[in-house]
Amino acid sequence: LASCRETLAATRTGLSDWATAMSDALNAAHRNGVDARGRAGLDVCGYVTASTPTETLQSLQVLIDDPSRIAAASVGQGAGDNTNARALVDTFGSVVDGANALRLQLANRQRSAEREADVRVASKEDIDRRRSNLSGVNLDEEAARLLQLQHAYQAAAQVVRMSDELFRTLLDAAR
Repeated sequence: LASCRETLAATRTGLSDWATAMSDALNAAHRNGVDARGRAGLDVCGYVTASTPTETLQSLQVLIDDPSRIAAASVGQGAGDNTNARALVDTFGSVVDGANALRLQLANRQRSAEREADVRVASKEDIDRRRSNLSGVNLDEEAARLLQLQHAYQAAAQVVRMSDELFRTLLDAAR
């Protein structure tokens, strides 16, 4: 369980680090350009560095909601230029590569955890088998013996009941 907590904490930290790096990279690339009206590019994403990775991730947000504010042109190149848009696409490609690397890392951790769980189950089964062999107790044999004893008890109880009825009948006949 502690291993799971550690893995989750590392995953949250990795995801938070990736998200903040993605935001910073996109913001830096966007600030290098101008929009169709010649205005300087603004930050595309924003976040608050919080005390936990989860809180940082929860604060992540998109800041530009107006498509005309996309800084597609490079500074001094005019409204028809798309040089900065291509730089943004390249930056976004790096972001996707980072996401894929994180996904692969998570998949590897999952496979590792599954293998560890399989080993633990096999170890437990081996320990149970060895304990059973050492104690000399076979649960199937013990269950069969318990059934035999139960049947013998029921038979003895029936004999006692029949003896009691016979004794009462003899007493009633003697009266």
